[in-house]
Amino acid sequence: MAYAEQRALADAARRQHYDAALRAGRADERRAERGSLLPSSAEAEEDLAAAKRELTRVLELDETLTQAIAFLSRAQEQVHRSVAPELTEVLRGWLPRLTAGHYVDARLDPALLEVAVAGKDGEFRRAQLLSHGTAEQIYLLLRVALVRRLTAGHDTCPLLLDDVTVHADSARAAALLDLLHELSDERQIVLFAHQDQVREWAYEHLVAERDAVVELGALQRA
Repeated sequence: MAYAEQRALADAARRQHYDAALRAGRADERRAERGSLLPSSAEAEEDLAAAKRELTRVLELDETLTQAIAFLSRAQEQVHRSVAPELTEVLRGWLPRLTAGHYVDARLDPALLEVAVAGKDGEFRRAQLLSHGTAEQIYLLLRVALVRRLTAGHDTCPLLLDDVTVHADSARAAALLDLLHELSDERQIVLFAHQDQVREWAYEHLVAERDAVVELGALQRA
């Protein structure tokens, strides 16, 4: 083999050796760097123990919350069952008046406090399946009856009502306003409304000595 060829082979071998040494050095640096980031076995065991303690705490909390939810659900059902008969009787008294005799009977699901009403034909219909205005008025009666029941024997609380007649025709709106006016003997009732028929009813039926009509001005935009 000629000297030049031997020299070329030697140079190539030296380059390969240098490259291999360089790669080995870099690999050793990466190994050392990664090794410094790994926790010691003692630290890893301590982290594992802390994670197990946290898992135990979370599982215990989950069990506590599950029991609390079950307890509250049973308590809610008991309350609903205890008040449902009284609320039903109140609804039966108010319903024919509000609907001009169209609906004369009501029943209440104790679990969900869902209302069904019946006309003179005796066929019950879920309030949710009736017209929006009728369903809204029925559930307004239910809320008022519930307030009366929950505050019985205690200090009365005011009722704040907003646009409760907006989906009612003139006859039902007047019937509802008459009923609310009578109920204001028991507690303060504040009714917000923007319909002209409500304002006209108020000026015609409210008594200055015990009632008040306040007309709010138009909103001024900046």
